[in-house]
Formats: sequence, structure tokens, C-alpha cells
Amino acid sequence: MGDLLALMGDAVDGVSGVAKVGAKTAAELLRINGHLEHVISNSDKVTGQVGANLRKGIKMARLSRKLVSFKTDMPLGVTWKMLLRNQHVIPCSNHPPAKPGAFNL
Repeated sequence: MGDLLALMGDAVDGVSGVAKVGAKTAAELLRINGHLEHVISNSDKVTGQVGANLRKGIKMARLSRKLVSFKTDMPLGVTWKMLLRNQHVIPCSNHPPAKPGAFNL
């Protein structure tokens, strides 16, 4: 999904993508090439205006890919063990812990 959004952009999140590459074109490029880096490395084989736009937009495509990616290396302050049922997790210091049994899952 991130590679698709990197190519076509995401107006809701303010991600530009490659100019004049929409959902259908982006999906076709990914179907043929597999993922964004292959699309970029094979951009010289794409003909016409799409190829020209793709070659001009390589830097933007890579930036857009970073912008639509989730950060997975951020410390959360909780461990998987803390998330087990019946464990008391205090998400932040200005909220008191939930009472035992408050959430019967």
C-alpha cells in the first residue's frame, strides 16, 4: 500500500507522489515491477509521458514513500507483557490506572 501511495500520492495526508500518476497507473507499474524500487530502477523502460514524469519524480516518490510509512522503532513505554490481560498499564502519568475488573474482555 505504501508503494502505491508513494507513486500516486495521498491528498488527504498531503503526500505529492509522482506528478500525473494516478491509482490505475501506479497499480500497473507495481504489478509489473513488484515494488517501488524496481519501478524506479526500471523507469528508463517506461515510455511516453508516464515515463518522463516517473523519471522526473523519482526523488518525490522516495520522499513520499517515507511520508506514508509507519514508524516502528519508537519506544512506547510499555512491553508486550504489560499488555497482557489483568495487567495494570498506566498510559501516561496524568491518568490514574483503571480499577481491576473495569474492562471485562
